[in-house]
Amino acid sequence: MKKKEIALAEAQNDKRSLSRIYNGMACVYGEGKMADSGMVYAEKAVKMDTELKDFLRLSISTSTLGENYIAAGEYDVALPFLRRSAQYYQQHGAPTLYLDAHLKNDFAEVFFNTHIFDSANYYARQALMVSIPANVRDQSMRSYEYLYKSFGQTNQQDSLNKYFRLAMLTKDSLLNLEKVKNIQALTFREEMRQQEIAAEKLKSEEERKQNIQYALIALGIIIFITLFLLLSRTVIVKEKIISFFAILGLLIVFEFVNLLIHPWLAHFTNESPILMLLALVLIAALLIPLHHRLEDWIKHKMVEKNKVIRLAAARATIEKLEKK
Repeated sequence: MKKKEIALAEAQNDKRSLSRIYNGMACVYGEGKMADSGMVYAEKAVKMDTELKDFLRLSISTSTLGENYIAAGEYDVALPFLRRSAQYYQQHGAPTLYLDAHLKNDFAEVFFNTHIFDSANYYARQALMVSIPANVRDQSMRSYEYLYKSFGQTNQQDSLNKYFRLAMLTKDSLLNLEKVKNIQALTFREEMRQQEIAAEKLKSEEERKQNIQYALIALGIIIFITLFLLLSRTVIVKEKIISFFAILGLLIVFEFVNLLIHPWLAHFTNESPILMLLALVLIAALLIPLHHRLEDWIKHKMVEKNKVIRLAAARATIEKLEKK
């Protein structure tokens, strides 16, 4: 899906959309611990945002690049990107409170993993100052985790217990919230599925109506040609031509009848392939005798008409000869 979006954005030369898509893919790869791929897309997003001089997007893509280096365990490389992103936040404002808390927790993660626990605690508390008022629970839990783990490393048992309890309470709250979200998501997906089914039915019905119109047009052309050949007083027609148009007409009539009755046929047979096939065979069995009778009648008329044309031509030739 993303590849199609990239191709469409590239075709339209929509660099802002490309930046957003690249950044999204970088986030997915980073969260999936596939940092090498994530870095490639994050660097593309940073490059594009730099060309556009879009500092709001640049603050996001720069932090995404830093997060991919965190996922790769390259904390020394990640830190300058996080600091650059923080500078953009200070100069142009944080894109959202969620991203602000997320960036501060990224700093806490880097300092925790590099055993600079005072700095890890500082940034985790900074993240809490943003995430708690904004009710950003997943980032609050992330801050609590860095805090209790840092205090565990420095043997501060009281603080460890305090933040561990807060982390667990927040985790339980998130699990309950996740259950509600899952139920809502299932309901939403079912509604979307029903909408897609309805849209598909509407599309199929429109296509069926269009195909019926095409079949009627084709049948009209065949009837017109046949009547022209039948009524023309100058054209001599061979039986092979009549047979060809007769078979073509039969096929078009069969397709027209099939398109016309298909919805009712599908309803009454419950879309059973065997029953639908039997119904179509029955329709064909009724149409074929009618086709043969009509074809024989047309051929008979054509033969009589051809005789009249040939006789008239012969008389005209005789008259010319007699005049000479």
